[in-house]
Amino acid sequence: GADAELAAARALALGRLRAAEAYDLVAGRARSSPPDERFIKGLGEIGDPRAAEMLARFWGDARWAGLRPAIGVAACKVRSTRAEEFLRTALQEDDLAVQGAIIRHLAATADTRFVEVLLAKLGKVQEFFEVLVIQALARFAPTQPRVVQALLERLPREPNPRTASCIISALAEAGHPELADAIEKLTRQRDRRVRANAVDAVMRLYVAPAAKVRILRPLLDDDDNRVRANTARLMVQLGDRSA
Repeated sequence: GADAELAAARALALGRLRAAEAYDLVAGRARSSPPDERFIKGLGEIGDPRAAEMLARFWGDARWAGLRPAIGVAACKVRSTRAEEFLRTALQEDDLAVQGAIIRHLAATADTRFVEVLLAKLGKVQEFFEVLVIQALARFAPTQPRVVQALLERLPREPNPRTASCIISALAEAGHPELADAIEKLTRQRDRRVRANAVDAVMRLYVAPAAKVRILRPLLDDDDNRVRANTARLMVQLGDRSA
């Protein structure tokens, strides 16, 4: 009814204000009202650690089942050990909408609390979500050596060129000079998409321009038009006019 509608709207407004003192009011209304996504969003925005347990209860309540993606995203915003435990469990679900919502949020926020959660998903989700996981990990690559190491270990075993290309792009975010040898090997891969992404990755390496030119030069004779054109363009940017 009108009262429930007003309560849900108020819960969302209080959440957006980050009004921590309003947690008890929002939580009480959520318990006594019909399921409404605005309660979930309000609890997440407030971020009170107590919300983790309530969100977990809603997750297990059939009445709130249709709001599981929103519940997962709200839990990402709650800073507590219970919230992290809950998210690990939520990401084990087969519900693709839930996995997608949580992983997209983690990718957008780059919250370092969830690096291990994302690393644990590598190789354990469908291709589309694998790409989302890798894109999320790319946000951490510049500052988290364990992410770079995990991606380097995964790359040689990845049979899907699209996923391999995504891994290369993620590694490129780090730009570490020690990645030069690994990326140079990728410029000789059979799949043209892998080679093309490797060309772009070379440009992000923190190495001298001469080192980049050395890696790129053989690709001027690549079989693929896109690879050749991108290589020539990048070499000109590097000051090598021979391209």
